[in-house]
Amino acid sequence: MKTIKARINAILAPAGEGDLLSRAVDLFVLILILLDLAAFIVGSIPAVDDAYRGVFSEFEHFVLAVFGVEYALRLWSCTAERRFSAPIRGRLRYMVSPMALIDLCAILPLLALLPSNELVGHLFPEELTALRSFRLMRLARLGKVARYSISVRTLGRALRSIRQELAVISIVMVLVMLVASTLLFAAEGESHPLGDFSSIPDSMWYAVVVMTTVGLGDVATVTTAGKVITAIIAMCGIAMFAVPSGLLGAAFVEEFRRQEDEGQEAEERAAACPHCGGHLGSVRPGPGAGEDGDRGDSDRGAGR
Repeated sequence: MKTIKARINAILAPAGEGDLLSRAVDLFVLILILLDLAAFIVGSIPAVDDAYRGVFSEFEHFVLAVFGVEYALRLWSCTAERRFSAPIRGRLRYMVSPMALIDLCAILPLLALLPSNELVGHLFPEELTALRSFRLMRLARLGKVARYSISVRTLGRALRSIRQELAVISIVMVLVMLVASTLLFAAEGESHPLGDFSSIPDSMWYAVVVMTTVGLGDVATVTTAGKVITAIIAMCGIAMFAVPSGLLGAAFVEEFRRQEDEGQEAEERAAACPHCGGHLGSVRPGPGAGEDGDRGDSDRGAGR
């Protein structure tokens, strides 16, 4: 049983070299996600939805069944990994991991398929049609792509490497927006004819538009002081968004360089030990790599 559980866990994890079955499962799930999102988008067109509602409904049932089975198998086989080895606590720990939460959100639309009977009506006193809002959770399936896409995982690691810097910049942006909104309220609150600056929250919309240099044109300042403040906000906004762009670019370069170094180390190990290099030197994400920040690291630590 342990061997079967470990094999299922390996199949559901991102495929490694030579594991054709795992690669086929990855490709099948990825195609299913993309087809489901395409059906979700096209189905929002009233004419198409009226003509093919039955087809979309059956396809949605099929997708929900596949993802439901996938989630159940992941939850059952996760104990094959050392950090989730405890039967109950390990599974609970797995359930709160980021990718597991995305998997759970992906199957929440099952609630929209509940039968309309007296028992369900008693448990859910609100209108059952409100449960259809769970279908919007289908967009969460887009997050499942991160498990199979190297590019998305690279983006995630790059963002994690600069998370502290991004947090500081975000706080500064919020402070600048609050100060700007207060100044705009003081400068434009009484003199603006349309009342767009009648409160600080109302002024925040204009501050956000100016900081992001979108310039929607639905609101404009009329006083000299308001125009000066607008110019200052615009220049601050350019500086604010230039800094995180540079940080993200540097993080991408550093992440790609790290991946190249790992690849070169793997090749050197394989060349030094031809018989064991394929096992010790292969750079492969551990089972569920990308689901948790340190999950792959624990696998590599176990390998050492």
